[in-house]
Amino acid sequence: FCYFEGEITKDPHEFPTLKIIHRLWSEKKTIHQITKELSQMKLKSRLGKAWSWIAVKKIVTRFETKKIILHSEGKYEFR
Repeated sequence: FCYFEGEITKDPHEFPTLKIIHRLWSEKKTIHQITKELSQMKLKSRLGKAWSWIAVKKIVTRFETKKIILHSEGKYEFR
C-alpha cells in the first residue's frame, strides 16, 4: 500500500503480490512454502530482492491479526 493524494491506496506494483501471499496463506501454506513459491514465480520484494522468511512472516502476521483484511475483487480494509 502507499499514500496517493493523502489517502492510502493499493500500490499497483505490490498489490498483486500481496494477493498471492494472501491466497497461499488462505490455503494454509507455511511461511517457508509461501517464500519458496514466490521465489519460483520469480517475484521480488519491494527492494527488488528475493523474498525473505521474515518479510513474508510480517505480512502474514498482519493477516492473522486482521490489521489488513483482503476481500474479493481487490477490496481491502485496515484496522
